[in-house]
Amino acid sequence: MEGDVRPPKRLRTMEETANTKTDEFANYDVFISHRGPDTKTGFVGFLYKDLVAAGLQPFLDCKSIDIGDDSWECIEHAIKRTPLALVVFSESFARSEWCLRELHVMLHTPSVKVLPVFYNVRPSEVRFPESGRLKDGFEKLASRHHYDNIIEQWRADLDQASKIMGWEHSAADRRLEVDLVKSIVGKVCELAQKPLPLDVGEYVVGVEQVAVEIMEILDEKKHVLVLGLWGMGGIGKSTLARELYNRMRNKFPARCFIEDVTDKLSEAGGIVKVQNRILKGLCKNESGVIEDKSQGKVILEERLSKTKVLLVLDDVHDEVGDNNGMYYWMSRKMLAKGSMCIITSRNSRVFGKMNSFDINHEVFIHNVQGLSNVDSMRMFSSFAFEGYWTVKQEFEELVENISKACGGVPLVVKICGSLLKQEENVKIWKEVLEKLNTGRIMDQRNIFDCLQISYNFLNEELQEMFLDIACVLLGKPKDWAIRTWSHHHMSSTLGVRTLIEKALVTVNEFGCLSMHDHLRDMGREISRKKRIREGVIRRLWMPESLTLLKRNEESLDNLQTLMVSNRHASYIDLDVSHMKNLCIMICDSSINLVVQSLPKTLSWFDWVPKTLSWFDWVPENVDKEVKILPEIPHVNNLVILNLKGSNIETLCASIGNASTLEVMNLEYTRNLCRLPDSFGGLKNLEDLNLSYSGIRSLPESFGELSNLESLDMGSCQGLTSLPNSFGRLQKLQHINLSKSGIQSLPVSFGGLRNLEVLNVRLCRWLTSLPDSFGRLQNLRDLSLSESGIQCLPQSFGELNNLESLYMGSCQGLTYLPHSFGRLQKLRHIYLSASGIQSLPESFGGLSNLEVLNVSLCQGLTFLPESFGSLSKLCSLTIDGSGISWFPESFTQLKSLDLCKFYKYLSRFPHPCEHLRIQKRLDLAFLPVRSLPESFGGLSNLEVLNVRLCRRLTSLPDSFGRLQNLRDISLSGSGIQCLPESFGELNNLELLYMASCRGLTSLPHSFGRLQKLRHIYLSGSAIQSLPESFGGLSNLEVLNVRLCQGLTSLPDSFGRLQKLRHIFLSASGIQSLPESFGGLNNLEMLSVSLCRGLTSLPESFGSLPKLCSLTIDGSGISWFPESFTQLKSLDLCKFYKYLSRFPHPCEHLRIQKRLDLAFLPVRSLPESFGGLSNLEVLNVRLCRRLTSLPDSFGRLQNLRDISLSGSGIQCLPESFGELNNLELLYMASCRGLTSLPHSFGRLQKLRHIYLSGSAIQSLPESFGGLSNLEVLNVRLCQGLTSLPDSFGRLQKLRHIFLSASGIQSLPESFGGLNNLEMLSVSLCRGLTSLPESFGSLPKLCSLTIDGSGISWFPESFTQLKSLDLCKFYKYLSRFPHPCEHLRIQKRLDLAFLPVRSLPESFGGLSNLEVLNVRTCRELTSLPHSFGSLNKLRDITIADSGIQRLPESFGGLSNLQVLNVSLCHELTSLPDSFGRLQNLRHINFSGSRIQCLPESFGELNNLELLYMASCRGLTSLPHSFGRLQKLRHIYLSASGIQSLPESFGGLSNLEVLNVSLCRRLTSLPDSFGRLQKLRDIIFYGSGIQCLPVSFGELRNLEVLNVRLCRRLTSLPDSFGRLQNLRDISLSGSGIQCLPESFGELNNLELLYMASCRGLTSLPHSFGRLQKLRHIYLSGSEIQSLPESFGGLSNLQVLNVRLCQGLTSLPDSFGSLPKLRSLTVDGSGIDWFPESFTQLKSLDLCKFYKYLIRFPHRCEHLRIQKNLNLHFCECEVCQSLLEG
Repeated sequence: MEGDVRPPKRLRTMEETANTKTDEFANYDVFISHRGPDTKTGFVGFLYKDLVAAGLQPFLDCKSIDIGDDSWECIEHAIKRTPLALVVFSESFARSEWCLRELHVMLHTPSVKVLPVFYNVRPSEVRFPESGRLKDGFEKLASRHHYDNIIEQWRADLDQASKIMGWEHSAADRRLEVDLVKSIVGKVCELAQKPLPLDVGEYVVGVEQVAVEIMEILDEKKHVLVLGLWGMGGIGKSTLARELYNRMRNKFPARCFIEDVTDKLSEAGGIVKVQNRILKGLCKNESGVIEDKSQGKVILEERLSKTKVLLVLDDVHDEVGDNNGMYYWMSRKMLAKGSMCIITSRNSRVFGKMNSFDINHEVFIHNVQGLSNVDSMRMFSSFAFEGYWTVKQEFEELVENISKACGGVPLVVKICGSLLKQEENVKIWKEVLEKLNTGRIMDQRNIFDCLQISYNFLNEELQEMFLDIACVLLGKPKDWAIRTWSHHHMSSTLGVRTLIEKALVTVNEFGCLSMHDHLRDMGREISRKKRIREGVIRRLWMPESLTLLKRNEESLDNLQTLMVSNRHASYIDLDVSHMKNLCIMICDSSINLVVQSLPKTLSWFDWVPKTLSWFDWVPENVDKEVKILPEIPHVNNLVILNLKGSNIETLCASIGNASTLEVMNLEYTRNLCRLPDSFGGLKNLEDLNLSYSGIRSLPESFGELSNLESLDMGSCQGLTSLPNSFGRLQKLQHINLSKSGIQSLPVSFGGLRNLEVLNVRLCRWLTSLPDSFGRLQNLRDLSLSESGIQCLPQSFGELNNLESLYMGSCQGLTYLPHSFGRLQKLRHIYLSASGIQSLPESFGGLSNLEVLNVSLCQGLTFLPESFGSLSKLCSLTIDGSGISWFPESFTQLKSLDLCKFYKYLSRFPHPCEHLRIQKRLDLAFLPVRSLPESFGGLSNLEVLNVRLCRRLTSLPDSFGRLQNLRDISLSGSGIQCLPESFGELNNLELLYMASCRGLTSLPHSFGRLQKLRHIYLSGSAIQSLPESFGGLSNLEVLNVRLCQGLTSLPDSFGRLQKLRHIFLSASGIQSLPESFGGLNNLEMLSVSLCRGLTSLPESFGSLPKLCSLTIDGSGISWFPESFTQLKSLDLCKFYKYLSRFPHPCEHLRIQKRLDLAFLPVRSLPESFGGLSNLEVLNVRLCRRLTSLPDSFGRLQNLRDISLSGSGIQCLPESFGELNNLELLYMASCRGLTSLPHSFGRLQKLRHIYLSGSAIQSLPESFGGLSNLEVLNVRLCQGLTSLPDSFGRLQKLRHIFLSASGIQSLPESFGGLNNLEMLSVSLCRGLTSLPESFGSLPKLCSLTIDGSGISWFPESFTQLKSLDLCKFYKYLSRFPHPCEHLRIQKRLDLAFLPVRSLPESFGGLSNLEVLNVRTCRELTSLPHSFGSLNKLRDITIADSGIQRLPESFGGLSNLQVLNVSLCHELTSLPDSFGRLQNLRHINFSGSRIQCLPESFGELNNLELLYMASCRGLTSLPHSFGRLQKLRHIYLSASGIQSLPESFGGLSNLEVLNVSLCRRLTSLPDSFGRLQKLRDIIFYGSGIQCLPVSFGELRNLEVLNVRLCRRLTSLPDSFGRLQNLRDISLSGSGIQCLPESFGELNNLELLYMASCRGLTSLPHSFGRLQKLRHIYLSGSEIQSLPESFGGLSNLQVLNVRLCQGLTSLPDSFGSLPKLRSLTVDGSGIDWFPESFTQLKSLDLCKFYKYLIRFPHRCEHLRIQKNLNLHFCECEVCQSLLEG
């Protein structure tokens, strides 16, 4: 593939190499740092290949470094010159010095952006390399650099890199590596500002070769402007077009790829859509919009002809457009010379219609062929086995045969390969082969059959999902589909992933579902066949949905998914109310929904303008038809509601019923000005998009959207403020208010505790932020750019997690608050073009600030003095600002490259003068040959870096005048000698001269560098050190690693009294001088790989501080006698090197830590007690060690002992003398049964761990452990009791006794004043607790699960810190003093056997929620109960409560009361009416007999449940004063009448008195219930309805079913204008009033089994909206002549109406009647007009006709006609003939 390998280079001269080497590295786009053995041949190899394929030039060592080049020089140059660096952290990354050196350079080069990839490691493991998967590698690295500062530097680098956001990948993830690579390449392309390549697909075979051949042909044919790719569907045209686009895209300044052109053209306004896509794709800065195709053609010709463009138009059919529509979107004038247009099509005639082109010279047509047999096998194997070379031997023949049977069609090969992936069953392979072999020639029919094989292997649920996508969900968001299917209990997330893995479905860059045209057509064909086979329509899509809905020929009751739109100007009515199974409905505004409410089953409803797809921009002149959203029923399944771009003006109040709604898209609803108050009822709403809508305000209920996570209100210019409740949106994470008219944010805004991203960009009226803004503790990203913000609140500094702040072009903002400096995590600040005039002095406190942009801030003239404290600032942009000078502290910016800012100084002095104020000077990599003599005048210079200045061979003589110079780095430079004045650098501390290949010696004056602390000469050519070297009195570190020319050290070396670290590894050292023993402070010495060094000097034992010695790979084979005198060295590691083993313990006397873990030691010598400095001893798992010596008690400094898992059987009596012992670990000591009596004298012992040991008792002296805090005797099954002295352990906090043999606790146990945690779980022998247990004041955690405890002592309730509620079941009675419950807000006593509550219960002043459900023994509440002023919610349901106390009315905050099923409760106290905040009452199933007169004082009561209250016969007269009461449920109660005041319930909406058989009438005031919507009289004793009944103007539903005593309706009944649903079935109704025809909105009428009803009124025909009539089983004898006026009637059921013998002549005027049931009726003939019923299948009713109809037009569309049972004369004669 083009670009896979760098082009070959010609050999350069030395001069050319020197001049171009640095420039060459500037050509790389990204540097890849990795650990080769882990990733080079796998992950990094794939990553490199895809980066190249994307048109990028990555630096990879094995690909980018030429033979003969210095590797590190190339790497360092490349990092410095490359803008991006990918660091692949893997398990052995920290083992490589090269990787860590690369990382250090990247992090300390400001111009490099580091992008980490955590490959099979976690960021935390990189941050702490001593643990986790990097541990082994880092420890090996540390051993090579022991006590070297470089280790600390690398550790800091790893820590810094781990905090950078990157990619994580582990083997446990389900994410494929190919997806990870794709994500990385996309991000790198974005940052590198390179055009992204198109995804060609997985396992593409043969395409690259074809693409190369085509490009060669195009190079030969210079004048070709149009390349046509022609071939059958699925043959690979689109894949080839993508490959060509990727290879050619970098040659064109403008490029665009447009998919599915045919689909776009077939939509309304399709040509204009394609023109706009071309314009936007190729002219990025074009702001205009094409509205007319003729105008669009002119615009495209004018714009595109000015530049070279690459345009790909995929899938163009011959039949698209009108009158050769291609003329409007592709003509010769649009393509300038050198441009290229690639068009793919299944029909070659498309190219023949390009009349404006010279077909012979400017158009080249390539016929795309199928794959060869070899390529088919490779592609098939790749999908089936994930690789061509991994085919199993037993499948080879099958692979060959199946590949051939696929006919070379890539789509079929891909589907079959995916189907058989990881399939081991040979029978299934043969079955697939057999099905493929049914057709040898691959036409479209056979391709469908092949593809259906894969479909047939899906389970039923996956098949349903596939068909949903193929039929109606293409181009719809994947997330929406998953949410919808999940709501229907389908495994949607896994299902979509499976369909993608099976190559049946793809997801495009917009996150929308997509699939190949063949798969789409196959899915729709399958759906059609199922429809024919089952006789049920489940899915409809365009265009056939429009046809079927217009003709209304088939029943749609079972329809589940529907997509319908009208491409033409006319609009059609659609009634979906009968579609009881409709789940997904996608239509446009050309469809007029003639329903009042959406179907209850509907989960996804799309209703958008007909020219709009879901991600399109919406023009101003969208359709103007959609005004009001249909009602949403109380019970619904709505999950997705998309009204984008509709002209809706209001959302109905019933929107609050959509409790399952998760996504609502109201984008571009420009006429929607407000949301209803019920909007807060959308409790599950997570994503709300109101951008570009006309919203002007949000309701106060908006704050109740408790699950809202994302809110987009961008460009809502009419929105000026947010409601006060906004701050209650606790889960809100993202808010977009950009370009809105917002003027202020509410004070409650600070309550958005989970808010992470806030965008108020371009909110020009927003001038300030509320003081509560600082409480947004999770806010990470804040954009105020171009807003009207004039100041920030002082609380702004409290935004602890703010990382990015955008305030560009805030011209009213002149200053920042003083608290600004407290934004510790702030990394990016953009203030460009703002009005800022000064930065606060606290600005220097922004410790993590990395990027600051103040460009074009002309009012900003200086920076604060604290600016130099910005330690991490690495990017500063001040172009165009007023800054002309920097503060003194500016030079303290450690991470910023100061050289870039010299031009901003007020004047630029003499070449070196300008450097006088510099303390640090970085000249690394510069091609400097020498430094001027004046260089010595830089009196302030402290740090000088001339690293890798390879042309610099010497330093000037004046160099010694740099008196403040502390740090010099000459590493890798060309320095050959140092001047004699070098010794005058009195303050020099650090000298780096590593890899100075020309430096062989040091000047004699070198020894005068009295402050020199560190010298790094590693890898240099140094051959000797001067005798004056011993004069370096402060030298601490000397590194001469790899100095192979250095064979000896000077005799004066021993005078280096402060030398701590020496690195001689891999040097040429052959001996150390005898004076070496004089290095009194030497701590670390490395002589590893010093093969010439065979011995150490005798004085070596005089090194008192030597604690680290590395001799691996050296020539040393023995140590001198004095070696054992090394007090600080762990000699155990070196015993194998000693000529004889020393006295056992003498050499250990200086040891503070001794680790003998796992050693097979049997005993410790008696002299062991002499180790007076020993502090930590570890003999863990020394299984042969059974005892300790008697002298053990002399270890007075011993603090920590670990004997866990050892063979210890007893401790010596002297053990109690360990005065400083703090920690004792003896877990799993199986032989230890007791402790010595002296154990109690361990006064400092804090922690004891005896878990799993064989301990049987603790000594009486145990109570003397005065500092003991933790005791762990878990699993000590031999321990049955604790000593009486146990209670004296005053500091004991934690006790672990779980699963031990403990049978009782001592009475002194209550004396453990500091005990916080006790675990006695699984202590089956422990049955009780001591009486003193209640004296444990701090006990807050008690675990008794599985123990033998069955009750608690009386004192238990005195435990103030313990949550006693968990233990009430163990109490014999409810505790009398309730003080311990005072802090409780919720108390759950459900099911407890409590008999009464104490009088002190009223003192629980904080109690808000009380639950005593099913406390059957609780009969009363204490009189003090009324004192619970904060109580909001009481549940007494199913309890034994017999009465409520008179004080009950004092519960002033009570809102919810549930006393349902309280069978003993018969009355309420008179004080009940004082419950002013009570909103919900549930008396259902109780024995309540009457309500007090005060009941009417419950001013806030909304819901009242009194169902099945059989003893309740009446309601008090005051009942009518319940002004806020909305719902009343009295079903099956004993109620006999309603009071006259009942009509005063002005807000009543629902009344249910079903089965109230004693209720015979309603009060006259009933008609005053103006908001009443639903009435249920079902089965009641109602005999008549009052005349005022007709005044219920909002009544929608009336149910009087089985009201057998109700014989008539009042004349006022016709005034019920909103009545939609009436059920009179089974009632005693004998006639309907004449006013019945005035029910203008009636839709459903149920009058089945109305035995007394014989006729309908003449006005009946005026019911224009009536859709369903059910008269089955009634005594109806005739239908009125006006019946034909029911223009919307769809269903009529007169089954079993035996008295009905005929239908009226007007019956044929029912245009929408589609269902007629006459079985069992008296009808024996139909009127002549019957044949005019267009929507009814008349064939079923011919037997009722007197003669065969004369006009047969209605039968013209019939294909089958069955007249076998028709009894008319014509048919009989036909049959007889």
